[in-house]
Amino acid sequence: MRPCLEAGCPALVERGRCPKHSRDQEKRRGRNWPWRWVYADPRWPKVRRLALVRAGFRCQHEEAGVRCEVADEFGRGLDAHHAYPGGLQQLLLDGFDPFDDDLIVIACTSHHQMLEQADRAARRPR
Repeated sequence: MRPCLEAGCPALVERGRCPKHSRDQEKRRGRNWPWRWVYADPRWPKVRRLALVRAGFRCQHEEAGVRCEVADEFGRGLDAHHAYPGGLQQLLLDGFDPFDDDLIVIACTSHHQMLEQADRAARRPR
């Protein structure tokens, strides 16, 4: 057992935060990321699965015409990414359907992080 990750909390947990601070963190996260409801919607796993099948359970990122080698038959290590300038947040603001599988690409973890950084940069005020 170890102390809760929340500073100053004496509760002992196996990992992470105690139940009280886990709930607090989820509340803060929900306030800061109101578009995250998409991933809790029952349609999301179906759309993600369709995108994985369409991509052949392989990262779709290409550089210089060469496709990324990362693949997994169960989709582990592969993320579904909303391929829209500004990402999911901007897609919702513009009124598009977040469950349209034509707007979703599959990316390995490293390429997904790269795509997310590009989306954040596209949302920044100029």
